[in-house]
Amino acid sequence: MWSALSLVSPQLNTDGSGWPRSQLGDFAADLCKRIHRLNVMFSGCPQLQKPWNGQAIGPCDTYVGAQCQFECRSPYKIVGSPFRVCRSDGTWSGQSPACELELGCTNCNGCPNNNCGGCPNNNCGGCPNNNCGGTTCPALFAPDNGHVEGQCNPGVAGQSCYIVCNGGYALQGGQSRLTCLTSGAWSSYTPYCRRTSGAICQFFNIPNGEADCVVEGGLTACSVTCNPGYMLVGSSLVTCSSSGSWNEQIPTCRRSTPEVTNICPTLNAPEGGRLVGSCTAANSGDTCQLVCISGYRPTDTRVLICQTNGQWSNSLPRCTSNGCPNIQVPNAALSGACSPGVAGQSCTITCQAGYTLTGTATLVCQSSGQWSSPSPTCTVRSCPALPNPVNGGHSGSCSPGVVGQSCTFYCNAGYSLVGSPNLVCGSNGQWSGSPPQCAAPTGCPGLNPPANGAVSGSCQQVAVGQACSFSCQAGYTLSGQATLFCQAGGGGLLELPHAIEQVVLVVPV
Repeated sequence: MWSALSLVSPQLNTDGSGWPRSQLGDFAADLCKRIHRLNVMFSGCPQLQKPWNGQAIGPCDTYVGAQCQFECRSPYKIVGSPFRVCRSDGTWSGQSPACELELGCTNCNGCPNNNCGGCPNNNCGGCPNNNCGGTTCPALFAPDNGHVEGQCNPGVAGQSCYIVCNGGYALQGGQSRLTCLTSGAWSSYTPYCRRTSGAICQFFNIPNGEADCVVEGGLTACSVTCNPGYMLVGSSLVTCSSSGSWNEQIPTCRRSTPEVTNICPTLNAPEGGRLVGSCTAANSGDTCQLVCISGYRPTDTRVLICQTNGQWSNSLPRCTSNGCPNIQVPNAALSGACSPGVAGQSCTITCQAGYTLTGTATLVCQSSGQWSSPSPTCTVRSCPALPNPVNGGHSGSCSPGVVGQSCTFYCNAGYSLVGSPNLVCGSNGQWSGSPPQCAAPTGCPGLNPPANGAVSGSCQQVAVGQACSFSCQAGYTLSGQATLFCQAGGGGLLELPHAIEQVVLVVPV
């Protein structure tokens, strides 16, 4: 982030510049240093590329003080600096590492792979530096807006170096792959990277100042500074949007006066962020911007400007997590990164026993802060509805069944239940058994005692094979069978017995 500098109006000098000759050069040098430090604080060091046939150990961040370590895969050996640190001047310590095969003779009488590469008398001892491993080519270095991969520094005969351009740039003037020939020359001219994408905004002039514009990865950014004796009003960093217009208002430079040195309140960095620019004891025209750390994003990207009334142009934004909202699903268990969601990670929802999941079981938190699908629901699982048995009915949770609850069956009078009288709805949505049925009567109908008589034995709800006996009161004689047996099919004797009153005849003497 670039920051405007508060300048004090100088006394005029004889040369008309407004500054003593001895101080003008010192001021310009100090101005450049301060601008460079602010720029480094905002951007850090350029991203390092891993060497061909090697890898980086750790994240290799680009902020000042970040460390990056490299190693090579066997049998390659590292050449250059295996450990580098991002310095405060925006450069990396050490030299770019490369992974190279060790060259040299296996013994004093022969060469590796039986290839002496032109050694006198096939004797490795006669090769320069005792090295008969083959010819080398001049080192190839990364072009502007690109980087190199492979065996590039130096080139080794038979091996290749690859030129790769950054985003928004395309390779021009040669091939991406260059092979080191046995003649010691590369197979093609070294290409360069030419810009192919990114919006182009109309460049502008700053009266009493200048704009230094650069293009990086398809992004145009201009750093604005003012001449000595003038102060910046507006943002010191102006960037070009994808629509071809500048994201920030073009700043201006105006002469510094005592009445425009009002101090704005000190700003403190919120959680998950840091402040860049003149954020403490800022004078009118100074700028301050919030930069959020990895995993957070700002609620507003506008640059804050200290105004002449001593107030900032906008309130300080916050840094919010890139995560997704908490997931809450009743009657379910959650596993994974669910509350809150973490970008790139997933949350899995599992319904409790007796519940069915409707929707997607696994959701992924996207970088936009939204889940990949809506949250699912868990509904109570049910069993199919049970019909009433013929000549009977049921009661309870039957139509449909509820997990864990039962349905009870019964039959009408004269019918018997065949099967379980109670069925339970299981957590799998199935009943514990098959519905019962009501069977027709299989015995004989009940028998009543005859007039002036009585019955004994099995006479009501009689089963096949049971008997019912009849008897008469005193003074009456039984007419018919004294005992009836219940036969298969529900029938007995066709004629029921009955009592006949006894008649006494008196004969006169």
